[in-house]
Amino acid sequence: MLLPPDLVNIQLRGHRTGPFWRNEDVVAVHFFPQPKAMAEFPVGKILLCREGEEWVAHRLVTHQGRKVLKGDFSNSYFWERDAVVWGEANGFQRGPKRVGWEGRDFFLQHLFATLSARTLRAGPVGRKILKITMYVLSSIYFKVRAHREPPKSA
Repeated sequence: MLLPPDLVNIQLRGHRTGPFWRNEDVVAVHFFPQPKAMAEFPVGKILLCREGEEWVAHRLVTHQGRKVLKGDFSNSYFWERDAVVWGEANGFQRGPKRVGWEGRDFFLQHLFATLSARTLRAGPVGRKILKITMYVLSSIYFKVRAHREPPKSA
């Protein structure tokens, strides 16, 4: 099925992609004209895939030598040998504030991918420390990078 390349806003539900995103954030997703192989993307990107009957937006991380999709707060991951990606997140909106990265902030995306992947290997205390670290970093990032959306003209 071919989809037109487009930027679509999707409202999040769930907590697995926290702390970077929160429940009810609106994510801007760039859909591809055709699905792409997960292996084509660099670690750190947040990608849109199908997991069973659900659409999921998870970060691409490395675990046991292969690329997998994982929500930052999740203790599990998604991997299929022939997994395809339908789109890539380009930013998000929380209330009146918007953050867009559109290819920037690669260091932060890679850092979150590293911390997220380590939660799969860490024990309970280590997982808690990693999640607190990600929460603090994402809060600082949002405060520094977010800007208010201009009021919509009538």
